[in-house]
Amino acid sequence: MCITPFPLIEISSPIEEVRGSILNLAVLLSTVEDIVMQAKDRVNNPQVLLNDVWAENLLDRIEKLLWIASQERGRAMAHIDQCEQVAYDHSEDMRIAA
Repeated sequence: MCITPFPLIEISSPIEEVRGSILNLAVLLSTVEDIVMQAKDRVNNPQVLLNDVWAENLLDRIEKLLWIASQERGRAMAHIDQCEQVAYDHSEDMRIAA
């Protein structure tokens, strides 16, 4: 698991992993929303001078969060595939048993 500025949930079963990934994505979205609100507040404040360093820092933060979200999405999709395989295997076992 990658290191992030906020705690991500790590759980063991495939379904719980998917739920954890969804919660992690919600945290990431909330963090991006907070950054955007900070940017709006700063842009709307005439007493604050915007500069290239601040804008570059903002873009770097958003880019890192989007990368983390992309990794988390991939992780969730892998767990969904695993859940589908378990369900298929179970249905095959039930068919054979019948």
